[in-house]
Amino acid sequence: MLDAELLSAEKEREGLRRRLDDLSARASISQGNDTDEYLTRDDELTEHLNLFDAQMRGAEGRLKQLDDSVAHFRFLKDELSRRFPILTQAKDA
Repeated sequence: MLDAELLSAEKEREGLRRRLDDLSARASISQGNDTDEYLTRDDELTEHLNLFDAQMRGAEGRLKQLDDSVAHFRFLKDELSRRFPILTQAKDA
C-alpha cells in the first residue's frame, strides 16, 4: 500500500512538473521580450498573464506538497524495512 501511494505521488509530481514547464514556456512567449512591453500590453493579454501566474503559483505549491509527501513516504518505507525486515522479505518472495 505504501508503495502504491509513493508511486502515485511520484507520477503526479512528474506530470505536474511537465505541465508547469509547459505553462511557464507559454507565459514567457505571451509576455514578450521587450523591456517596456508591459506599457503597451492589451488588457486581455495582461489578464491571461495574471491567470498563468496564478496557475503557476498553485502548481508550485502543489509540487512542494508532493515533494514533502514523497520524502515522507520514502522515509516511512525505509524505516519499516529497517525495523521490520521480515515484511520486506515476505513481499519480495
